[in-house]
Amino acid sequence: MDNSDCGETEFKIPPAIAKKIALIDQSLGYSLVGVIGVVLSWYASYIKKQRLLCAVTDNSCCDNLPKAYSIEFFSNVLVIVSVICFFSGAKRYCDQPTITCKDGQAKIMNFSSSFLILIASVIRFLQLILTGEELSPADE
Repeated sequence: MDNSDCGETEFKIPPAIAKKIALIDQSLGYSLVGVIGVVLSWYASYIKKQRLLCAVTDNSCCDNLPKAYSIEFFSNVLVIVSVICFFSGAKRYCDQPTITCKDGQAKIMNFSSSFLILIASVIRFLQLILTGEELSPADE
C-alpha cells in the first residue's frame, strides 16, 4: 500500500481553516492537561483506598505508600488550569458576533456550562485546601 499521497504536501490552507485547526490544537492541549489531572485524581483515590486497606491489614508495605494530598493538590491545579483555558475560549467565542439565534443560544450554553464547571472545580480545590493534610486512617 503506497501512502505517498498521505504525507506532507505543498498546498496553502485557507486562513479560516488554519484558524480552526489552531483552535482545535489548543483544545487538544487543554484536554490533555485535564486528562492528566483526572488520572492523578484517580491515582490519589487509589492511594487512599490502599491506605484504608492497610489500616485493617497491618501490612508493612503500607509504609511505602505516598501521601495522597500532594497528588490531589496538583491534580486539582491541572484541572483548574484546563477549565480556565476552556472558559477563556468560551468567553472569546461568546464575544464574536452571532449570525443566527441558534448560534447565539449555543454560545450562551457553552459559556454557562464552562462557567459552572469552573465554579465546581474551584469549590473542589478550596475544599481540599480547607480540609488540609490528610489524616491517617487511625486518626479518623
